[in-house]
Amino acid sequence: MRILVVDDDQYILDLLTYLLTREGHSVVTAHDGQQAMAYWRVEKPDLVISEVDLPKLGGYELCEIVKESGPALFILLSGRASEKDILKGFAAGADDYITKPFSPRILIARVEAAARKIAAPVEGVSREKLEIGELALDASRLEVTGPRGTVRLSPTEFEILHTLASNKGVVLAEERLGELVWGPEGRGKAGLVKTHIHQIRQRIEPDPNAPRYLLTVPGVGYTMTPLRPISCARHPACPGTWQAREDASASEGKKPSDHELERGLSVLGSSDTGSS
Repeated sequence: MRILVVDDDQYILDLLTYLLTREGHSVVTAHDGQQAMAYWRVEKPDLVISEVDLPKLGGYELCEIVKESGPALFILLSGRASEKDILKGFAAGADDYITKPFSPRILIARVEAAARKIAAPVEGVSREKLEIGELALDASRLEVTGPRGTVRLSPTEFEILHTLASNKGVVLAEERLGELVWGPEGRGKAGLVKTHIHQIRQRIEPDPNAPRYLLTVPGVGYTMTPLRPISCARHPACPGTWQAREDASASEGKKPSDHELERGLSVLGSSDTGSS
């Protein structure tokens, strides 16, 4: 795998170059964000590993530019470990966020997980288009089209969403979802899954604070259910309101409550889940 490593600390560059080349990867290094962009345009690496605090062009900004330019994977490195900083990284499009000081073995494990994404789709994720209710997922473009228009997700965000959509009506625990996306080491990434779920909701939900597609089943995990707009003939406020497809025939124009949606009640009716 071709990897671009960006850091203004020469020791970190030398360490990562040694570790990555030992694993068989091709590595090019840059000392600042502008130099990294120049290498990016020429080399088109599969993965970028970048420090957040860079001279000339910061890591967050670099990540945003790279993600807008192509499907490369991006891992941020930083001594900043606050939730705010980590969320900012994922909002910029990062596929992973590793805090310093880091274990070389953990970093290599995460790079190998990224390599598996490039080599083959993860379980439950195909290259075909998938539709679930009003959402249309295009794996070839990493795009989702829905009530908020067409948005492009990071590879990790798309894999999480596609895995849930491919298992419509099935509640996946955070550890299981992490395992499907990152492999066996993903079972310990429940917090990372939660962060990505938050970012996905910000991109696809009409109201991220009251999700209608990507639902939480408290104490269990996450699930997706197909939704459709409520008929405008019955509801003049349409299209601002949404309801579950399964609930439409049982309740003439009545929306399930947020509590019901969050607990997976009503929306996971017998028509999708069978006798169970």
